[in-house]
Amino acid sequence: ISCEYKNGEVVKPDLSYDMASLSGMRAFLDNGLIVSDDVERDSRVKAFLDKVPRRIRTRALMVAPLYYKGTPRFAIVALMTSGPRAWREEEKDLLREAAEQVFTAFERAALFEQVSHGKFEWESTFDALTDGIFIFDQNGTLRRVNAAAAAFEGAQINSLLGRQCCTLLQGIETEQCRVAQVIETGRPVTFELVPERLKRPVLVTISPLAAMAADSRRGAIGAVCIVRDLSELRAAEAVAREQRNFLVKLIEHATDAIFALSPDGRFIWFNEQLTALSGYSREELKEGNYQRFLPAREKLKVTRRFLRALRGGAQTFEMQALSKIGEQRLLLVTYTPIYDEGRITSVLSIARDITEDRLESERAAQADKLRALGQLASGVAHNFNNILAAILGHTQLMKRDCRDEHSLERLDIIERAAIDGAETVKRIQGFGLHQEGAIAELIDVNQLVHDSTTLTQARWRDDAQARSIRYEVEVDLRSVPLVRGSASELREVFVNIILNALDAMPGGGRLKISTDTIGSTVQIGFADTGKGMSREVREHIFEPFFTTKGADGMGLGLAVSYSIVERHGGKIEVASEQGQGSIFIITLPAAKNVRAEARRRHNLPVKAADILVIDDDSRVREAMAGMLDAAGHRTHQASSGREALSLLDQRGFDIVFTDLSMPETDGWAVAEEIRRRWPDVKVVLMTGYAVSPETIDHYNHLVDHVIIKPIRFEDINAALCKVTNGH
Repeated sequence: ISCEYKNGEVVKPDLSYDMASLSGMRAFLDNGLIVSDDVERDSRVKAFLDKVPRRIRTRALMVAPLYYKGTPRFAIVALMTSGPRAWREEEKDLLREAAEQVFTAFERAALFEQVSHGKFEWESTFDALTDGIFIFDQNGTLRRVNAAAAAFEGAQINSLLGRQCCTLLQGIETEQCRVAQVIETGRPVTFELVPERLKRPVLVTISPLAAMAADSRRGAIGAVCIVRDLSELRAAEAVAREQRNFLVKLIEHATDAIFALSPDGRFIWFNEQLTALSGYSREELKEGNYQRFLPAREKLKVTRRFLRALRGGAQTFEMQALSKIGEQRLLLVTYTPIYDEGRITSVLSIARDITEDRLESERAAQADKLRALGQLASGVAHNFNNILAAILGHTQLMKRDCRDEHSLERLDIIERAAIDGAETVKRIQGFGLHQEGAIAELIDVNQLVHDSTTLTQARWRDDAQARSIRYEVEVDLRSVPLVRGSASELREVFVNIILNALDAMPGGGRLKISTDTIGSTVQIGFADTGKGMSREVREHIFEPFFTTKGADGMGLGLAVSYSIVERHGGKIEVASEQGQGSIFIITLPAAKNVRAEARRRHNLPVKAADILVIDDDSRVREAMAGMLDAAGHRTHQASSGREALSLLDQRGFDIVFTDLSMPETDGWAVAEEIRRRWPDVKVVLMTGYAVSPETIDHYNHLVDHVIIKPIRFEDINAALCKVTNGH
């Protein structure tokens, strides 16, 4: 009992009990009240006499229990202790009215608390944003500003409030006030500038602040100005341009014919050596197909090799070719699939004329050239890995702090794109080391379905809405075991089938995607309500170059999908009738020994440690330090091996994360010096190069673990678990 009104006063009684004591009496509610004129003679109250009434010597009572969100929170009780009482209707009405007033007050208090909490969360997020945000009122006066925006101005937040827009961010204004223009027209503007004080580019977006719906006639009531630092983006673009120019020069000066083929066998681009080898002009090559070089006896063999490359397998073979004047040449040809966002979009080919050179000597020379090309590819891949490491690391840090679901979806897409880019780099590195990628990744099929629907969302939702078409995409995912394979390749298959289903429903329709476990296999179903297929089309649907889309299709999507599923030990089937839609069923074998592997990979808890991060690339170094800080560790940074050894001399560290490739002192040398001087310090080597198992075994006595860039949170946790717990 919280309080009691007795003899004209509100007092604090000695008795107390929780609301659960009244929970069983809820069945006796009559028009919101529990009423008993004589509790000793009332059979309904008999079970509760000892819990409440007798404890407070009650003979008659009225109770108004109040429930909030289905839970009893409090009750108002009127009672008689002197004897029974026949409660009048006006007394009941009075109790109900009191209960309603108390409940209304309680609801308002709960709403106020909720609004206060939401305001606190919004302001905390506003102040934590890394983009600068200025909020102006209708007169262009600054009303709100966050810490990042104040840093752009080099001033304190309080000193900026109340200033006019034209006095901020030198260079934001032209002859007319841009903030005033946005407020007046209601149209946002976006532009770049380089403020004189900052000396670096920023992206400025000014958007109108609309009035509340009830006051929409007022138009814009202010403006929001968002300022983003572009210096890191511009630096990354410059690095990418430099690498691209380097590759272009490499290809043009190569002595081999280097060219790229589209999936239908046409030349996308080629170097001058191809024209010299074939005798055809650049115009003739652009108009033709690679098969024009082939004698009749070579066409079947070369076509098979080309299709294998389109399915993801690098090919190397010898072939006879015909020049324009009919001269036969013996060529050593390599086909390497080129991936773009997880899909094979073309085939890179290198053709060498080995007519004049023979057998062993030529093969030895060929090995030297491929080794050199592999080293160049490895260097380029290392630089891209550093870029991807910065993107992936900062993206994962942003995901930990982000609470907006739409932004999280965007960050998930960036994260998956970075991971797929890393897989592409690994394939380039594997080519340089003459390695074939193994399908050994454990994959959650349900997550792949979610990824595929997200990647295609712009097509079935945004683009469709713009064209007044409605697609209904339903997902029914059961709990299924993991499968073993390549996530990027299977994601490509799922995306291709979804896009084909949308093409089969040009006026809109319904697509249902489901997963289930059938015996020791995982089954994924794609059922659409499209126009369906005839028997003839079904029989040829998985054949290369067969298409029902005319000039808009190449006929390779389902053929490539079929080969990917087949390489994963599965099968893909289709059931369809004209006018009745289509159902594609993919069956994949469930992964074996998953529990044992999960136990091997399980990360034991790691206590907070003092960690030194060494990397000459500040973007990668800061991303690594951010992830370690987020995991609760204490980190310090060093930009070189020499600086790191100096820090180790000054203070102790538990663990050192060191990059492999650094000027002056590389990672192996740093690890060797740490082992000599501080043998108890754990060393984790980070590298963007493809380090062979033989190299790792050779240096096993120097480092405790090796991580390949780009690095994710789970990679860091696994490394820390291994070096600290031995697992």
